[in-house]
Amino acid sequence: MTLPDIMLVSRPVKSEAMDYLSPLKIGHQAGQRELKLLSRVADTIEESSDHEQIIANLEEVMQFFNKELYIHFRQEEIALFPALISVIGREGVVSAMLGEHQSIWKAIDLLSEQIDDFKTATGKNKNTIQSIKMLSRHIVGLLGAHIEKEDTMLLPLSEEVLPPGVLQAVGEQIESLEP
Repeated sequence: MTLPDIMLVSRPVKSEAMDYLSPLKIGHQAGQRELKLLSRVADTIEESSDHEQIIANLEEVMQFFNKELYIHFRQEEIALFPALISVIGREGVVSAMLGEHQSIWKAIDLLSEQIDDFKTATGKNKNTIQSIKMLSRHIVGLLGAHIEKEDTMLLPLSEEVLPPGVLQAVGEQIESLEP
């Protein structure tokens, strides 16, 4: 067997592993785009007089959280995490990611309440605006760091420790959880 033959034999395994988890990676990219929009809201909400645009941007982000992020977390919690737990146990990375999911949802719920207040005529007060600004920045930092950990730690670990057949089953389950 020549060197190019060896490369051809070993290459598809890694490529296939990456393909099975690609919906999660694509979800991370979409999340980063929404976090940029939420960051812009946080940077401009105090000075902006265009409350309709602020509300539209916040509603877009919340729609992403309530649909795509919800599905993404379900894909991890139903498909990927159980497979990882069977190999490496619950403590450590899986437990940390689950805890972060809970923290992120708590912050999103608080932001949702503040957005509802902001939509009312009396809600456009300084306290509500400050709360939206702070919660938005908190979510940007929390979810941004979470995505970074998954991209640099969780997904590479999954590709390394999960056997190819398990990765394929995880990928199929992830796809079955897509809308």
